Amino acid sequence: MAARSRPWEPDPIYTWDVIGDGASEAGVSRDRDKARDAAQTALRRAPKGCVVVMRRVAFPPSGRNVYMPIGREVLGWLADEDGAVLWAE
Repeated sequence: MAARSRPWEPDPIYTWDVIGDGASEAGVSRDRDKARDAAQTALRRAPKGCVVVMRRVAFPPSGRNVYMPIGREVLGWLADEDGAVLWAE
């Protein structure tokens, strides 16, 4: 994990959710690349027409056990039948 440029910022966590009819997978990781790989794998298993949404989040400094968004949402979808995933960042 890379060092944070601003020590007062919370450590990032990456969540992902497959969205669409029949979709039932989601996950979380502290490693962006692992989260992206897991999201792509889940999307390839999901029914046709589903998309995946990945978010950069963190636990708030208050200590509450909720995710606080700290970045943009990223949308992924299957480009074609070969399983390539395109990402809109």
